Amino acid sequence: MFLCLYVLRSDSPLGAEVWLGQCTWLYEIGASLAQSGNSAKERAAEAAALLLIRKGNRTSMAQQAGTRNRPLSPHLQIWRWGPGMVSSILHRATGVGASVGILVLLWWLGALISGPEAYADFTAAATHPIGIIVLVGVSYSVIAHTITGIRHFVLDTGAGYELGQNKLWANISTVAGVVLTVLFWAVLLLR
Repeated sequence: MFLCLYVLRSDSPLGAEVWLGQCTWLYEIGASLAQSGNSAKERAAEAAALLLIRKGNRTSMAQQAGTRNRPLSPHLQIWRWGPGMVSSILHRATGVGASVGILVLLWWLGALISGPEAYADFTAAATHPIGIIVLVGVSYSVIAHTITGIRHFVLDTGAGYELGQNKLWANISTVAGVVLTVLFWAVLLLR
């Protein structure tokens, strides 16, 4: 039997709000009070008093946590930026950029299917300076996400966690994303 919530409203004669959690002992208290023959208000007051007595004997999780020597959660103000951290954050950011690239790809396919006028509109948008920036960003996102994804895959096998190797491959994957994007656009524009 579960009793999830029992509230004595502040406008009631008892004037208190009491939270009764999901406990078997609450059922036992309720069963014994129901047999007492008292009125509902008296039974509620007795239940609240028993709850406060019972609650006073427990220590909260916050009190227990304060007595233990537990580490703080790390955050960017504590940690120094390192190549592994940069590579991991870039992997997440380029994943978002690659998702935007899917929308651009769908727009291109839709324009291709819709006919010459729609394709001309897409071409005009894609060849605009802002369109070129978007396409370069999308291509960087796809290339860099793939490279850092391979790095993460290798890390998932348990390899590459030594500090020197981790820094080396993080730097290589970050630089390789930029270099391969430049090569991709060089081949595309110089043909």
